[in-house]
Amino acid sequence: MIRVRKSKDYAEAFITFGVASEPCFHLLVPLTEARREQGLQKFPKPGPREGMLFTSDNDWPNVGRVSMWLASVSTALDMVWLDAGGHVLAVRPEIRPGDPRTFSYQALACVEVAGGTCKRLGIKDGTPYALHGGSCAQPLDLLL
Repeated sequence: MIRVRKSKDYAEAFITFGVASEPCFHLLVPLTEARREQGLQKFPKPGPREGMLFTSDNDWPNVGRVSMWLASVSTALDMVWLDAGGHVLAVRPEIRPGDPRTFSYQALACVEVAGGTCKRLGIKDGTPYALHGGSCAQPLDLLL
């Protein structure tokens, strides 16, 4: 389970995939460049409904280049790039620790979740998503 104290380094958001409101994922959002670079490196494996949301280098909620690499993580992760229209742009499943590749897309954001999550839940390119504020019942006004 990912646990951090609320701080100036992280915010939180929630996301659902598909047309149903479940499952709802609790996401940490790194707010500083140092925390974005660290990503999930120092965290244990995310739980089944946990992950991290990385935004583009542009001011939120603008689309920009989102580049990700997993060379120093300790567990396999799925990477899910989000477009600004409420759909999954691309999925890179089961990226293993030590993988030297960099994946890069023009996207709104990228979500990292535990490896195998996308396959288990049928999340693929084109799947609709919804970002939420304080809980999955509260829409996030910044997007759609």
